Amino acid sequence: MLELENKALRRRLDILIPPRPPTEVPTPSFDEHTIQLLAEQEHLRSDLERLTASLGEMEIQQGMLLMNESLRMKEEVAGLRAAIGGIRMQIHWLMNTRHQAVDQRPVGGASSSNGSQNSSSQGGGGALPNITRMADPSNDRVKL
Repeated sequence: MLELENKALRRRLDILIPPRPPTEVPTPSFDEHTIQLLAEQEHLRSDLERLTASLGEMEIQQGMLLMNESLRMKEEVAGLRAAIGGIRMQIHWLMNTRHQAVDQRPVGGASSSNGSQNSSSQGGGGALPNITRMADPSNDRVKL
């Protein structure tokens, strides 16, 4: 009796819900290929955007590093210029003191030799023409 009832219920179910056709292996359709290609394209686009953003950040960092290095170099050059200026001033002072010492030193050993030198230079028979000394007051500036 249960078997008859079971068969009757199956018939009613078959009437209400049609039986399914046998399942076939699904083959990818043209739409699925298109969807996969679009997904891959979108993935590549997002990777490209990420790389572009990373490249921009790296460019900004490189610019900052270059600017910092440039500022350090400018400070170092300014320090070197100041040091060279100080050395230049010291050399100028030393040269001026040396010229003053040379000017204060007596030129000849005796007054008789001065007289003979003056007479020879006035006569024009000296071997050297008029030579200006470096300590001449008109050439007071020392050029470095």
